[in-house]
Amino acid sequence: MIQPAFWKDRRVLLTGHTGFKGSWLAMWLQSMGARVVGYALPPSTQPNLFELAGLARQMVSILADIRDPERLRRAFTDHPPEVVFHLAAQARINLFCP
Repeated sequence: MIQPAFWKDRRVLLTGHTGFKGSWLAMWLQSMGARVVGYALPPSTQPNLFELAGLARQMVSILADIRDPERLRRAFTDHPPEVVFHLAAQARINLFCP
């Protein structure tokens, strides 16, 4: 069961916040009162939910690569989370055509 009181003022770090699912999760967490910090690459499509919803104005948004360990470490140091959601991923379809 969802407990809105649990999320009130909870510090959440969300990787992949500029993607479709990450943007929805960021909005949901904010609606529950969480303080969300996002860490992701810039949105890869136009239009995209992240920009259409104006999420950059509503949260700390760090545009960086998850494969950069020093930058990621700095995000955790600068914004110590209580909860982490890891949604950063690279969707790929590899087709083998003989």
